[in-house]
Amino acid sequence: MSDRPVPTPLPRVLENPEHHTADLPVQLPAYNPADLRHGVVHFGVGGFHRAHQGVYFDELAGRGLAMDWGVIGVGLHRREMKDMLERQDHLYTVIERGAEEDSARVIGSMVDYLYAPEDPEAVLATLASERTRLVTLTVTGSSYHVDPVTGEFQADDEDIAEDLAHPERPATVFGYIVEALRRRREQGLPPFTVLPCDNMQRGGEVARTAVVSLARLRDADLADWIDREGAFPSSMVDRITPTTSPGERDAVVDRFGLDDAWPVLTEPFAQWIIEDSFCNGRPPLDEVGVHFVDDVEPFELMKTRLLNAGHCALGYYGLLLGYRTTAEAMADDVVRGFLTAFLDEVIPLLPAIPGIDLGEYRDSLLGRLSNASMEDQLERLTRRSSTKVSDYVLPSLLAALDQDSAHRMLLLTIAGWFRYLRGVDEQGAEYDVQDARADEMRPLAEGGRFDAWIGDASVFADLADRKDIVEELQELVDQLDARGARAVLDAETDASSDASAGADARAASGAGMGSAGAAAPSRLDPAAVRVILCDADGNLFPSEEVAFEASTDVTNRLAEDAGVPVRFEPEELRQATLGKNFRRVAAELTEPDSEWPGPARQFGDEELEQWISEEKHVVSEHLRATLEPDTEISHALQELDRHFELAVVSSSATSRLQASFEATDLGRFFPANRVFSAEDSMPEPVSKPDPAVYLFALEQLGVSADASLAIEDSVTGATSAVAAGCPTIGNVCFVAPEERQERRRRLEDVGVVAVVESWSELLELLALEPAVSAGATG
Repeated sequence: MSDRPVPTPLPRVLENPEHHTADLPVQLPAYNPADLRHGVVHFGVGGFHRAHQGVYFDELAGRGLAMDWGVIGVGLHRREMKDMLERQDHLYTVIERGAEEDSARVIGSMVDYLYAPEDPEAVLATLASERTRLVTLTVTGSSYHVDPVTGEFQADDEDIAEDLAHPERPATVFGYIVEALRRRREQGLPPFTVLPCDNMQRGGEVARTAVVSLARLRDADLADWIDREGAFPSSMVDRITPTTSPGERDAVVDRFGLDDAWPVLTEPFAQWIIEDSFCNGRPPLDEVGVHFVDDVEPFELMKTRLLNAGHCALGYYGLLLGYRTTAEAMADDVVRGFLTAFLDEVIPLLPAIPGIDLGEYRDSLLGRLSNASMEDQLERLTRRSSTKVSDYVLPSLLAALDQDSAHRMLLLTIAGWFRYLRGVDEQGAEYDVQDARADEMRPLAEGGRFDAWIGDASVFADLADRKDIVEELQELVDQLDARGARAVLDAETDASSDASAGADARAASGAGMGSAGAAAPSRLDPAAVRVILCDADGNLFPSEEVAFEASTDVTNRLAEDAGVPVRFEPEELRQATLGKNFRRVAAELTEPDSEWPGPARQFGDEELEQWISEEKHVVSEHLRATLEPDTEISHALQELDRHFELAVVSSSATSRLQASFEATDLGRFFPANRVFSAEDSMPEPVSKPDPAVYLFALEQLGVSADASLAIEDSVTGATSAVAAGCPTIGNVCFVAPEERQERRRRLEDVGVVAVVESWSELLELLALEPAVSAGATG
């Protein structure tokens, strides 16, 4: 007799949520899905949409931000998704596979699903409905019918001919969109926004070309109206979502007791960048982690040339060395070292990206690909290589050649592709080469016909005049055949020496963002701790909101003086500048290329320093007059002081810290030689998440990172500490209750070893006497 639990259908879980979630880590919709109204139609409901966009829209409803952005899914080719979703009241489960444990979340944002071939009129009517304000797409690049080289619409395609002949029964997604827009225009309704979410650059431009071109074949006035009134923002999406196997579905039953015919597996990381260009209302997705930007292209370049190109580099050599999953390959130091060197070679070729540190992004990629819980298949990563190498790898190589910069890892990747095309690893085991051009290319690789392969103008036209590069590639291919992949990679890359050399250089300079020390351990060993490094604001005292009350006035006057047409309320400023000190905010507000509108003029260094000095004074005096002692924190620090050396590592100015210490009577625990300010203690001012201030503090205290313990409340602060190699605990005691769950998740994502909600909980974690539970006294 089986001991497996009897699974509960998802609709029944919602009927009796307390019974099911009492002992299981299952998150249910924090709203009634039946109350959700649709505002979005999505074409191409697969695993990625359900793990990505579907979760963001679920979060909108779950936080009470909007109940009119539910999703109606549309399928064009297979009805299995319709059958499954209907049986489950359109609910489904997303399983997040973290490095330590899995969690389950039931998603309720899908309000209906239509299978277009069975009822095209229902799809058209839904699209033409006034409620529909946004149409999103994950239909793959080839479905846009736009030539990727010329950018021209492929009007002679037989499916397009079907759209024109039978507009009431379209064959393509764009046939449906054009006919629906025609009906909306006829009814006097505005067009909906078309938002492509496929993995391609300038997707909005491609979608506009497809829609307007098809409309022009029907009605020039209709095409002009769409082109003038419509909106086609580009977007960049990112979340690893492998295929769900039957065994993994059974694991969902065993672990969570949920009866879901088609759960989705994914990673904790998710990213969605959208061009801020909408024509019919904009969902408040920026409230749930989406970034609206003026230009998506830099973010697209970052993803395609680091993540997607990195998939190629990892996939080819991982498969050749006998591995079949990302985690297996990344556990091999030689493979990991090669991928790290590849990413380091590409990063200098990319433009500056607002709000993104490319070193941190690289480290996050390495961590994501190492997640053993995901087990993403290398065969999946290497699909469509003839397209991916052309689009993602070769542009970086050409840029490196133009700039006369390092390009050996890029050449190694291309040489690895040639060897990979044989479909057999170095142990003689076969793997599947999935590529539209595999039948042409595989015989060339098997026959060692490198000259014929590299002469393919459709892929390598830009290398035709670079005989030196072709010869270098030939040499690498010959080495792979003669010595094997491991020996070649080992000779070309030395991961440990490269990593420590980079870390030493960054630590010596005391500056530079990104990974700057050894990787922080994933578990806490209290016996190893000698010194506790405390962040100050929002951790030792609730100074963040108080400080923003004073800082807002200075910031608004600075913005007005700079000609930046913004005016903040304190909470708006806190949300807009989370994790940044005033120096960084002031520099951004007065930088001509910043994301802020304006400024009308740029400040000189001296004028900027005057503003920074004024903000320090105003905030310090306000903190001195407002903060009060807290007996729980005082007791906790007194107990910690008996066992450890205490220090402060903060982004705030020293004057602000001293004012807060005076008001809270905590200065007795932190003498001046153990207070480290990123603003005042460093040779050059920095700001978290730069790890330089932590590295500086460790050096001054004479302790190693693994003998320290950092306590941080903010994600940027925790990122800084973890990058410096410090075991780090997140402390959310002063975080608003409604924000704690999201803050906890983000802290865990950047690598903290634990998250506590009070200083008493911290003492218990360190096996010390709990603090007195008391509030402020004054």
